Amino acid sequence: MIKVMKLQKAVYAIILGVIALVVYIIMATTDQLGSRYALEVSGVFFMAAAILFLYPLWTAKEDELGRVELDPEKQEEMDIAQEIKEEQKEIKEELEKEELEIVPEANPATTGIK
Repeated sequence: MIKVMKLQKAVYAIILGVIALVVYIIMATTDQLGSRYALEVSGVFFMAAAILFLYPLWTAKEDELGRVELDPEKQEEMDIAQEIKEEQKEIKEELEKEELEIVPEANPATTGIK
């Protein structure tokens, strides 16, 4: 499921953040000078993961009713269905225009009907 929703990079960033946090804890207990930088790297990885977790929400599409589908497979099906509906609507409008052009309007003055 994680691979399907394109969240794999976010999971990797969380894992790297946890590793950097463990490195910070080890360095802080031994009073190393660079422990602060390990904590900063950990924070950067956690922030990047948070942004990557929001990616599917930013790219999600709404349907006519304002609902959002986050499952990419269903979203592709929804896109195809919406395109089919739009094509059917265009064909229907074209047919209506052709019918108006083919069937002339009955005018009593020109037909001689009283």
